[in-house]
Amino acid sequence: MIIRYGVLTEEVLLNCENFLENSLGENVWSVSELFWDDSLKVGVTGNVTMTNLPAELRHSVLRCIDPYVLPYAEAEVQLYVWHKNSGISMHDDNGRYGCTIYLNREWDINWGGIFIWNDGEELRALNPTYNMMVLNAENEDHMVTTVSPYSDDFRYSLQIWFTPV
Repeated sequence: MIIRYGVLTEEVLLNCENFLENSLGENVWSVSELFWDDSLKVGVTGNVTMTNLPAELRHSVLRCIDPYVLPYAEAEVQLYVWHKNSGISMHDDNGRYGCTIYLNREWDINWGGIFIWNDGEELRALNPTYNMMVLNAENEDHMVTTVSPYSDDFRYSLQIWFTPV
């Protein structure tokens, strides 16, 4: 995993927050229960809602992170809302490589939603940190622990998948 801090500009972060607030009442959201393979939901009882970013915001995000990512043919950029009891089981990204950018300004480690990966020798973990990017360019197995039913907030992230050239 490659970890970078402060990857998005303040303007892009604010645009992501505004998009989230403005899209909550719109019919643009999908839910993990309907679209994720069952292997991604083992041991997970909650759901994640997700939506694609509009083209202009998508391009702004990609411009910010292009210096840090490997060459790609295509990129899919989605906003994820991790609800209480949501998470994702250990998996790889099926030939794509991906990254996560965390959008919560504060996240208490006791709220769960911890990113875990297998680096080939041991399991490693990261607490979501605002504007931190975790890039999985080596197709390492990874997961997100369940978000606590006692968390004070949803866990927000950008999920980006790249199709290699």
